[in-house]
Amino acid sequence: MSGANGFDAKERDLLIETILCNFSVHLIVAAIPPQCPPRDGFEKVGEYNASLPTAVAKFKAAGKKISIVDMSAVLTTEELLPDGVHPNKRGMGKMAEVWFQGLRNVGFVVKK
Repeated sequence: MSGANGFDAKERDLLIETILCNFSVHLIVAAIPPQCPPRDGFEKVGEYNASLPTAVAKFKAAGKKISIVDMSAVLTTEELLPDGVHPNKRGMGKMAEVWFQGLRNVGFVVKK
């Protein structure tokens, strides 16, 4: 969920590249959840998230193992704490489910 504090897609992509070029891993990246006032810059979340699939596709085309989980699709601003950024207990539960499914989708978690 890199970028949730700065909305800098170029820095995010550099971090992704650094990880994927220096480690033999499958990287799971997340679109960040919606944010709202009083969070400064909350209106940048949509544009930031929209740029993520293109970045991921570029790395996949280069043969890197990378996938996305979409936190923006499962959380609402009603599931945030009063700071407009961090999820409340219900939101954290939803995020855990999305991460778990993302891990399962790439074979890190095997359903018994």
